[in-house]
Amino acid sequence: MVLLVWAAPRGPTGVGMSWPDGEVFTGRRIRRRELRIEPDDWHALIEADWLGTLVLLERGCVELHCRFGDVLLFREGAVLCFDGTGARALHNPGRITAVLAGYSRVRIGCGDGADAT
Repeated sequence: MVLLVWAAPRGPTGVGMSWPDGEVFTGRRIRRRELRIEPDDWHALIEADWLGTLVLLERGCVELHCRFGDVLLFREGAVLCFDGTGARALHNPGRITAVLAGYSRVRIGCGDGADAT
């Protein structure tokens, strides 16, 4: 099962925020990374790569293919979390490039071996 946190209505200007891939927001310690999937392309998901990441579908639509054969369709504005879902792959069934933006906390070393967030 995929956790659908929130889906915004589609508006004339679209949804989402655009920052360069990998940029850390000043003072917030949040990292953004972007995934683009061309029409009719597939992207294999490795769950460990997405742990603790909220994913905003900024443009297009994607099918999420899960471990037990479930296929779920998400449209622009959907917010997803892949933690513990058994997600295996994303497929873009649409005619435009799908753009997903992942937002996660940046881990900062404290010098004593511990991590702070």
